[in-house]
Amino acid sequence: MRICNDKIMSEYNADDIQAYSFSIVPRLKAEGIILGEYDGNEGPGSYVKYSGLDKAYFRTKNWLKVPGYVVVFDGEDAYGVEGHDVTIMYKNPYWEHNETPEFAEGVRNSVSLKI
Repeated sequence: MRICNDKIMSEYNADDIQAYSFSIVPRLKAEGIILGEYDGNEGPGSYVKYSGLDKAYFRTKNWLKVPGYVVVFDGEDAYGVEGHDVTIMYKNPYWEHNETPEFAEGVRNSVSLKI
């Protein structure tokens, strides 16, 4: 590594030396994802319990926002990791149960979750 001053030699002033710091950190490898509260055109609290199924599912019609962070863990602490794309897959078994499987699942590719 080389640090240079962009001034010409005749402008050099030994009393005007700046301090620099340098550190090398590893590029973190993603270990998991922490998701926030889903949001959609029906609002963030739009969970529906369908008959015949044992839990509530998030409901939206036109768009889905999945806030989250790609993380690496150090014990119980999680640290955000930059530069990873995530594929979000959604599935709602109600639509299979309701004989409309074309609405049951989908994929949203290359979604970047930001730190």
